[in-house]
Amino acid sequence: MVSVWDTLTHRWGDPVRPDPHTTLRGCTRCGLCRVSRHENAEYWVEYERPDGVRVGEDGIPPRCPGRLVDA
Repeated sequence: MVSVWDTLTHRWGDPVRPDPHTTLRGCTRCGLCRVSRHENAEYWVEYERPDGVRVGEDGIPPRCPGRLVDA
């Protein structure tokens, strides 16, 4: 049975660090990418869809629309 939280929350995969200031994590359910950045003592999070468009607001991701994989 799928719970309500399975359709609302993201399940972040393993981190990928393309450079010392950036960490990428993809949602295994919908493909959304979480981009964590830290530069000059500042830290922020951005979210990008698989097509590269930024989504979310003030570091809060949009709801996860569903599952790509059956866990």
